[in-house]
Amino acid sequence: MQLGRCCCLAGCAFCVRYTSRSMSAYFCPDGFRPRSPRPQTLGNEDSKKWEDFLRYAFDKALDYGLDSVAVLDAIAALISYHQDVCNSASIQVGDLLMSHLDVEEIREIPETLMEFVNETMKLSYPPELGNRDISRWMIRTLTSVIEYCPAGLGSRLLELVQEGVCVWVADDQGVWSADDYEYEVLFLS
Repeated sequence: MQLGRCCCLAGCAFCVRYTSRSMSAYFCPDGFRPRSPRPQTLGNEDSKKWEDFLRYAFDKALDYGLDSVAVLDAIAALISYHQDVCNSASIQVGDLLMSHLDVEEIREIPETLMEFVNETMKLSYPPELGNRDISRWMIRTLTSVIEYCPAGLGSRLLELVQEGVCVWVADDQGVWSADDYEYEVLFLS
């Protein structure tokens, strides 16, 4: 994956070139970037833009013969390159990207996406008080991804998110109440 070459002719620096063994395609989220280059949280409008962007990217990817895993990986690479992964917007985007992963149908792990989620988890612990709900959503989504991952890919998935999961399961800062820990975090272990 290469970043920075503009494919939309708008002169942006956010295009992503995805190259596989058989083809090359560009993705440009220029019209869908949040208004702030480093947002602290995604509001309803930004979340809707992300949903619209993902629908657009998935449709375009199909035109080039790429699947959703390639799109999610390309977007995660783009975000990792341009975004501070320890803010709540990254937690929200990680959750959003994982929620669009059709886990039961994947043939390969979206490694860049899962590395992004791992880094986000490591750097966002302990979550600020205002980010705990957002963090819960991401943990629930990751738990679902792990639970429904095809057996042959599970070990690679766990390898990619291991460090982030360990930080949250250890809960060294005692962030979670006993009920929250049992209901939300313990399922990751």
